[in-house]
Amino acid sequence: MAEITHCSDNSRLVKLVRCPHCHARLDGDLRCQSCGSIVAQNLDVIDLLPRGLSGIKKNEDKEFSDANPLTRAIAARPWRTILARHQVLQVIRFDREIMPQFHKGAFLEIGGGTCFAASIYKSTFPSELVIASDVSRNTLQRVAVPTSRMFPYPPDYFAALDAEDLPFHDESLDGAFAMSMMHHLPRPDLMLREIQRVLRPGGVFIALDHCVPTHFAWLFRREARNRTETHGIQEDLLPLGRWRAIIRDSGLPSASLRPYLNSDYQPNPVFAVSGRFIRLLPTWMAARLFPVGMMIVYEKPG
Repeated sequence: MAEITHCSDNSRLVKLVRCPHCHARLDGDLRCQSCGSIVAQNLDVIDLLPRGLSGIKKNEDKEFSDANPLTRAIAARPWRTILARHQVLQVIRFDREIMPQFHKGAFLEIGGGTCFAASIYKSTFPSELVIASDVSRNTLQRVAVPTSRMFPYPPDYFAALDAEDLPFHDESLDGAFAMSMMHHLPRPDLMLREIQRVLRPGGVFIALDHCVPTHFAWLFRREARNRTETHGIQEDLLPLGRWRAIIRDSGLPSASLRPYLNSDYQPNPVFAVSGRFIRLLPTWMAARLFPVGMMIVYEKPG
C-alpha cells in the first residue's frame, strides 16, 4: 500500500490556493497575508472551508462521523468499498473514458468521496500536483485517505473545501473532475462559474452526474426530498431540462452538456442490458426518455 506523505514544502500549493475567507494570498506557512488566518491541517486533511459555510453543507460531515457504522467499516476495509460492483465500475469508467481526456498539470477532484479519480490521476502523472477534495473533512479522513493507499501514488493533498467558492487563484488549475456531486449543491451554476475562473487556458473540466427521465422526475424528486429531510443535506435529482438551465446560468457553452447514454458501467444488470437497447433509439429520443446520466466536458479557450 502507498504511504500518505505530508508535504512540508507548501511552495507549490500556495501558488494555487488562496485564503478561503478573504481570497487573499497565503504565505509558505499557509497564513493569509491579508486577514492573518492560518489554514489548519489535521492529520492528512487541510481545511480550506470558508467561515460562512451553510448548515446543509456542514451536515455532510455528520454523515461520515465515527458514529456511523458504515464509516468505520470503510475506514477499516476500504478495499470492500472500492471493489464493490458499483464503485469498481466507476473506477474502470474513469480510467478508460475520462482520464485520457486530461493532460498533465495541476489537478483537482471535487466532492470526490473516495477520491479514486485523484489517486488515478496522481498514479498516472506522479510529478504533477494533485488535490483530492470534499466538503466533508470526515469523508476525506475516514474514506478518501484509506482508499488512496490502494493506489501506487496518493494525491498530494486532501482538502476540505466548498465547491461553490473554490479557494484557488484565477487560472491556477489544468484539470478538474466531479463525479455525481453537483446534485448535492444548492447552486451548481456557481460551481461551474468557479470552474471557468480557476482553469488555465486549455484546462479541462469533466463532470458526470445523474439525469432522470422527465416523465419520472416527480418520483426521483420525492426520493431526494426524503433523503434531504432525513439527513439535512442537499439532494436534487434533475432531468436534462434542468441541467440545460444550469449550464445556461453558469455561462458555459451549451455544447459542453451532453446526455450520457453508455450503460456499460451500470451496476444493475437489468439497467445495463436495457440501456443497450435504448442506445438503438435516435439519440434525441434516448436522451429525453431514458438518459443514463449527463456529462459536462469543457475546455477553457486558450
